[in-house]
Amino acid sequence: MAKTLEFVFDFSSTYGYLGGFIADQIAAEFPDLDVIWRPYLMGVAMKETGVPVGMNVPIKGDYMNADLQRTAKLLGVPLVLPEAFPFLGIAACRAFYALERSSGQDKAQHFARSAWEACFGRGEDITNAETLVSAASEMGNDTSALLADMQDQAVKDHLREMTDSLIKRGCWGSPHFIVDGSEMYWGVDKRWELRDFLRQN
Repeated sequence: MAKTLEFVFDFSSTYGYLGGFIADQIAAEFPDLDVIWRPYLMGVAMKETGVPVGMNVPIKGDYMNADLQRTAKLLGVPLVLPEAFPFLGIAACRAFYALERSSGQDKAQHFARSAWEACFGRGEDITNAETLVSAASEMGNDTSALLADMQDQAVKDHLREMTDSLIKRGCWGSPHFIVDGSEMYWGVDKRWELRDFLRQN
C-alpha cells in the first residue's frame, strides 16, 4: 500500500488552493496515508523552466478563469480572487515552515488552510504579515514569535532549499501530488487518476 502523499503547492496558486481541499479529501478517504504539505516558490520553478504563468497567456487565462469557478463549484468551496492578484506567496511559505519547525506539520497545515480561507475565501491580502499572523493566531500561536521566525535566516534558507529540491524532483507548477516519492500527478484534474492509483497500490 502507498505510504505517503506529498502535496506540493504555491500559496499564490488558485489551483493550489483547490488542491488543498483535494488533499484533505484524500487524507480522509485513505486514513493510513501520511499526507505531507510542501509549499514552494512556483515562480522560481517557472523562471528556471521557462514555463509561463497561465493567467498571462490570454487564450489560456480565459479558459482558466472559467475552469477555476467550475471546479470550485464542483468541490463546493468559495473562490474569490484578492485585489492584489497575482501575488508572491513567499511570506506565507516562510510562515508555514516557521510553524512546522516550531509546532509540527499538522499545525502548519492548519495555518495554510486558514491563510487560504482568508485569501481565496474572503479575498484578503496574505502578502500582508498582519493577515498571516491573524490566520496563525486563530490556532493560539504566538504572533510576535511567528513574525520573528519568518525573518530567521534558517527559515529562509529552508524554503529556498525545499524549492530547489522540489524543482529537481520535477515540480514546476501547482499543485503536484507525489506518491511515495516517485509517482507524480500535476493539477486538480488528475484527482481521479490519483485516487485510482492509491486504490490499486
